[in-house]
Amino acid sequence: MRAAILAGGEGKRLRPLTESVPKPLLPVNSKPILQLIIEQLRREGFQDIHIATGYKGEMIESYFGDGSSFRVNIRYFREKQRLGTAGPLKLLNLPADEPVLTINGDLLTEASLRDIYAFHQEREPVLTVCSVSHSTQVEYGVLETENSRVLGITEKPQLNFDIFAGIAVLSPEAIELIPRGQPYQMTDLVQHLCQNGSPVLSYPIKESWVDIGCLEQYARVNDAVRSSAKKDEDDLRLVA
Repeated sequence: MRAAILAGGEGKRLRPLTESVPKPLLPVNSKPILQLIIEQLRREGFQDIHIATGYKGEMIESYFGDGSSFRVNIRYFREKQRLGTAGPLKLLNLPADEPVLTINGDLLTEASLRDIYAFHQEREPVLTVCSVSHSTQVEYGVLETENSRVLGITEKPQLNFDIFAGIAVLSPEAIELIPRGQPYQMTDLVQHLCQNGSPVLSYPIKESWVDIGCLEQYARVNDAVRSSAKKDEDDLRLVA
């Protein structure tokens, strides 16, 4: 099984932490985010890993090398310009013989990446995108109207959405549709495939999932990991 990690972002919302280090190398419980992703991929049977780098990519390449220290094979492709969430995949020049699982280099999840890959292989869509449930509360009363007539009003409703989780599995024909050398988002690819009637499936993630996109979220993740580690230590003491 083959995987690609998109690790080229600047991490502007995590400044000043990312002024000296790329976001994927920020530590969570003493290990870089990207190392946690690579270790998860290895545990689940992904041996060939492609990493698209950009901002401070040389630091990522220096840390992980060819991947042998992490018992995987790693190849790098550096973005010369920002290519979005799908555009970098065209740089990888992946063999057209099997799907590739892609994951953003700034998220952590307990979902089985192997199961996501198997879901795609069994159903054979052109593209599988992972989703997570997201709720947001509107801070105003929402009017239901028809022409100029008010039919009702709901005070501060809770809206529920399925959002893209930053993990996808692309068949070779999906990668073929990505333009080379220009910015292209995964949302662009989904929209293009849907408009043309190509099969796109959603894989819902029910397990824990976090996108480490801002300082608040980064602090929350580290606090959660520390709390979990402390609980494990306490449990071990009780057993002993």
